[in-house]
Amino acid sequence: FQELTGYTNNELIGNNHSLMKSSKNAPDFFQHFWKKLLEENKFNGKIWNQRKDKDNALHSVTITTISLDKTYYLSTHIDITEEAALQERNLYLAYHDPHTGLANRSLFEDRLSNVIYNAVRFGSSVVIVYCALNEFKQINDDFGHATGDYVLIEIAKRLKSHFRTNDTVSRFGGDEFVILVEHLEDNTQLLKIVEGLKNKIKAPIGDLSLCVSTSIGTACFPQDGLTKEQLLLIADD
Repeated sequence: FQELTGYTNNELIGNNHSLMKSSKNAPDFFQHFWKKLLEENKFNGKIWNQRKDKDNALHSVTITTISLDKTYYLSTHIDITEEAALQERNLYLAYHDPHTGLANRSLFEDRLSNVIYNAVRFGSSVVIVYCALNEFKQINDDFGHATGDYVLIEIAKRLKSHFRTNDTVSRFGGDEFVILVEHLEDNTQLLKIVEGLKNKIKAPIGDLSLCVSTSIGTACFPQDGLTKEQLLLIADD
């Protein structure tokens, strides 16, 4: 336990467990924790503890009640901080592009399905903007993949800054980016978005002053298609 927490023997024995209380637990966590422990005389779960060096560690904890002259609690701890971080990272990578941090195709299609479902219920509009970079392969060939990755990251930043925070900007792979836009007022607004996007993307990138043009296609629900497959096909056409 000294190795888990960083405290010495003398600092731990006789001291209260609140010595290791971490602010990473939800504000009402210990209220629910004590309620469960008192009602069921046991607790199994995960608790954030703070080590002596102020680092936070996630512990898998099992607590059982021992009734003798008074009530005692036996608590066993397993440090699962690294395991939890790895799981969180794997979950993130399952739905995000590792180079740009944008949503990947899986996350985009999940959101598109939900948005279409809500659009059917409430009679709202959905727009897909399909964006393919025209000179990206040439950039990789002439300047190398490191420069290509830099271009992708810069384009991702420009796309995110061009669209609203509630729009979904995704990278499908290679030089293809797809954006999910909800609640546009009319086609005039869509045209402004597309023209502005073309100008933003073709601006010089970095010290090399690389310029990249883009081919942009759009598809609107329900005018152009009623399923995500139809909309993606039309936008990419």
